[in-house]
Amino acid sequence: MRMLCALGLALFWGFTSQSLSAQPPTDGNKTAPTATQPQTRSSSTAPNESSRTIIYWIDETGKRIPVLRGEPGETLEQALDRLKTDETASKPPAPQTATITRIDLSGKVIGERAELTADFTVEVLSEDAFVPIPLRIPEATITGDAKHTGPGKSIPGGIDGKDGYTWWLRGIGEHHLQLNLSVPIEARSPKLRLKITLPPTAVSKFTLQVPQPQVSATAQNKDSRSQPVISKIDGSQIVVLGLGTAFELSWQSTSVAEPGNSVLEVENTISVDVDNEAVFVKAQQRLNAIVGTATFNVVRVDLPKNAKLQSLHGLDVVGHAADPAAPQTIIIQLAKPTLGPVVLNWLVELDHPQGVTSLLVEGFNVHEAVRQSGLIGMRSDADHRLDIDADASKFVRRVDVASVKNYFDFEAAPDSAFRFSKQPFRLVTKIRKVEPQLTVTPQVLLSCSGSAIDFEGTFQFRVTGGEIETVDINWPDWQRNGWTLQPFEPQGEIVERSEEGNRITFRLKKRTGSAFTVQLKAQRAISDEKEPLDFDLPAAEASRHQTAVVIVAMNDNVQMQFEPEGGETVARLLLEPLPVALRLPETVRDRRHIIYELESISRRFTGRLSTHKKLVQTSTIVKLIPTAPQMTVRQTISYTVAWGRQATVSLLVPNSLKGRVRFTSDSDDELLPTPSQASSLPDYHQINLPLKAPGTRRFHVIAEFNIDDVAVGEPSGEATVTLPFIKSLDGAFASTTIETEQSAKVQVQFEQEGWRQQTDAAGNSTWRTNRDVISIPVTIRRIGGPLDQPGIVITKALARTEIDATGTAETQLVYELQQTPDRIEITLPTGQTLVEVLWNGNKLQRESVESSSEALDRYGYKIQPTTDRDGRRLLIRYRALTSQPLAFTGSYRLSIPRITGEVWAGQSVWDVQLPRNQILFIDPAGFTSQNQWTRGALGGLLWQRRPQQTPAELRQWLNFAEPTDAPSPSGGGHRYQFARLAPLRQLSVQTISWPMLIGIGSGLSLILGLMFQYVPATRNVLALLLIGCALAVVGIWYMTPVILLLQASVLGMVLAFISAMIQASIRRRRSTVVTMSSGSGIGSMAGSSFEQDVIGTAGSQTLVRPPSAAGSSPGQSIPSSTISGASE
Repeated sequence: MRMLCALGLALFWGFTSQSLSAQPPTDGNKTAPTATQPQTRSSSTAPNESSRTIIYWIDETGKRIPVLRGEPGETLEQALDRLKTDETASKPPAPQTATITRIDLSGKVIGERAELTADFTVEVLSEDAFVPIPLRIPEATITGDAKHTGPGKSIPGGIDGKDGYTWWLRGIGEHHLQLNLSVPIEARSPKLRLKITLPPTAVSKFTLQVPQPQVSATAQNKDSRSQPVISKIDGSQIVVLGLGTAFELSWQSTSVAEPGNSVLEVENTISVDVDNEAVFVKAQQRLNAIVGTATFNVVRVDLPKNAKLQSLHGLDVVGHAADPAAPQTIIIQLAKPTLGPVVLNWLVELDHPQGVTSLLVEGFNVHEAVRQSGLIGMRSDADHRLDIDADASKFVRRVDVASVKNYFDFEAAPDSAFRFSKQPFRLVTKIRKVEPQLTVTPQVLLSCSGSAIDFEGTFQFRVTGGEIETVDINWPDWQRNGWTLQPFEPQGEIVERSEEGNRITFRLKKRTGSAFTVQLKAQRAISDEKEPLDFDLPAAEASRHQTAVVIVAMNDNVQMQFEPEGGETVARLLLEPLPVALRLPETVRDRRHIIYELESISRRFTGRLSTHKKLVQTSTIVKLIPTAPQMTVRQTISYTVAWGRQATVSLLVPNSLKGRVRFTSDSDDELLPTPSQASSLPDYHQINLPLKAPGTRRFHVIAEFNIDDVAVGEPSGEATVTLPFIKSLDGAFASTTIETEQSAKVQVQFEQEGWRQQTDAAGNSTWRTNRDVISIPVTIRRIGGPLDQPGIVITKALARTEIDATGTAETQLVYELQQTPDRIEITLPTGQTLVEVLWNGNKLQRESVESSSEALDRYGYKIQPTTDRDGRRLLIRYRALTSQPLAFTGSYRLSIPRITGEVWAGQSVWDVQLPRNQILFIDPAGFTSQNQWTRGALGGLLWQRRPQQTPAELRQWLNFAEPTDAPSPSGGGHRYQFARLAPLRQLSVQTISWPMLIGIGSGLSLILGLMFQYVPATRNVLALLLIGCALAVVGIWYMTPVILLLQASVLGMVLAFISAMIQASIRRRRSTVVTMSSGSGIGSMAGSSFEQDVIGTAGSQTLVRPPSAAGSSPGQSIPSSTISGASE
């Protein structure tokens, strides 16, 4: 880095000194700048010095030394390159000291080299110094002494592998340098090639004499492509002009030689393919006559020993036959004498060795060939392995397969590759038979019902070390045990199934050495449940068996005792979580099942099947929250279901609680009761509650209601009320439990026989009995002090929910309370998380809450007392845990947290904001819309809904100020408001996107418009009345969707109108032709080619004017439909 900085500094000072010393010539008409006339630069060319980047060099002491100024954004390397370029451009070109004016090369071919004489004519321009002359010619070797003529002296220089030879000359004037060169010739049969690199010159000539009597040649150089001038002088002489700097000359003989003793060279490519049945050898031979020898038209080739010739073909081959004296020698007759190349394609079959033996690859020896070389590729199938015997092989060596794999005739790369250099070569290979290794992983599913067992076996096979075509599965006594195989269907690689005794064979589509899966399905009927079932499971024949997995799935009312022979020594029960490799079928995940892991599936099993009726057990827990003048009752009904599932629960509800009970499930989903026509007890009515998901094993139904008129006004006064219970018709209550919460002002007591009372440390009492109770009398006693208000009275409530494009809903809930409670408990619905809780703008800290068995996510908070009525504001901010992305349509259900002991006594408002591309399609049930239709988009042509109250007006109505750190709602969406004089529980939102709304509305209107246009029967008043009545009837229940669709139908109406206008225009362009028969019966002559209007007077009656149109005014047109014989 220091050297680079020093070099930059030197270049900078050198460039500065040159710019100061080298002044450009001045114009005589202009005055040079003086001290009183400063020289200025044009603002367009002078760079801003303040904007330049100063590049520093930091020395050993850390001091920064300025080196140079760079352009803005320029690095040090870029600045140095710029300075070098400027310096090179500013320097004048170096004067030329010598030039080569002419090169003459001449000689002849002797053997494998060309002996040449090179004459260089050089013009030296320097007078008293030695000048280097680059002669190049690195391919040549200088032989003999050099001859120099001309003024001055000549000294040979060195030789460089890249630049070649250099010669030093001294003396101004013309010099002649003569060198004897020897250049190698490259033989690429049937062509010869000579290459030589020369220095640039204006004039160059090359003359070469070759031994062949007639040749064709091509010359190529770097500058252009020139054809040689050939003259026959003692053979053939080639003359080339304009050699260039990279000269290349190729030639070959064109003389028609007579067949004789030719000398050949052969290139071979041999492919050996070994499979289970035979050994095939494919060979390709390329034959060429060596230059200078005679042509050939007959070839003799020796085949390998014990080889059977399958085929031989080639473009020049006209016939072949075995030599009678040597049957393994094939005599090939060519179409005509040639120098080559001749390509021969062989296919021979060798004897297949059995067991562990040797395979000899040899042969394809061509007679009269002096050079024979080539490649050998070996490939075997998955059932064989090839081992090369290097000691017994001859003239072969192993090569990299990747470098030569494209030379062989294989579908895939060969297993090994070799190169041989001469004949006769020998490649000895040992062939070893490999037995494929088969690994199987079985998984068995036994699906048990009351009348049959369904078997489904999945066998995953993995083949290594070979290939297989069939797999066998042994199933002992499967027919005797009553199993029936399901009809076979091709699956994946399996195409056929056959049964023979206890053996079931599956045939694959083709031989494979990879993994595949086999499935086997069967069924066995059960006639007597009391008899044990003894059976065996099928096992695949394989080299290795993985641990087997047996899944016993049972219906809800079925019990299967499955015992493998050997007990716990061979079977192990698997518990959750299951192994990653085990995937339960979809049909099993929701059913009772037992999973066994077995060391081996090849053993006998015993099963005992029993069927049971569905059993439902119920119990109830009633929790009393004492207040005055109300008492909140929360009754939890617990269900325990065995041998079945429960989709609907049936309850008996007292008539006094009709319409006052709210039913929810474990996940806080509201359950909507449906009335039942079945008879019930007096003073009770029966309802059915459909469950969201069928209940299995244990689930709960929660009923909540209030008991009014609990008056205990006097101190130490008491009141007795009857506490009704909701009964279950699915099963009598096995136990009934009553729990009460501790209150400082009110105490709950009752005395009944058969109840056991318990009191915990907090003063909460619990009564329990094992009887099914209909109702009990409860005593509410005041124990002193003023009475609290009945629970937490909510006078006003505002919920603001914002739903983003991902479907995530965040809600801010603000309550105005009548009094300040000491403590509140909040229960969140399932799928929501609490963000924060604030009281009068101050964040509350969560306290521990003792959760009962039916409680969900509960949060407790302690509140500081206050007497300011305007300061009793509770803010709850929560967010949905799961989100559903907003699509073309969507349905979302928003839930509100519950406060223990809450009493609603005021108005509630819910404000919902949707993204810009989503609108509310259907108003939620149970709410009053607080939105009004106003003119909006497109200059007031379209109507849209806007809330009656703005966010500021809502805050003023609630006398509430947003916290300073509250997140601001995102603007630009659609807001909707709804109100009700009831508690906020749930809000169902049905949304639709603008593109979907426009597509539906415009599509319906376009269909109606086209129907009116193309179906004449619909163009009447009755059709319009029916459409209007239908819209009115639908609008009674769904007014908002009808208004939205009517607005969206404008586009379809416009399209229908445009279609009608186009159709009318097309009809108007059609001409009306009136044809009438001649009165005399003689065909009338054709009229003229131009049209002439018929002028008639008012009231006149003619053949073309019927009496009905006689009263028309002059010039009034008559419809063509009124003219007999008119056609369009």
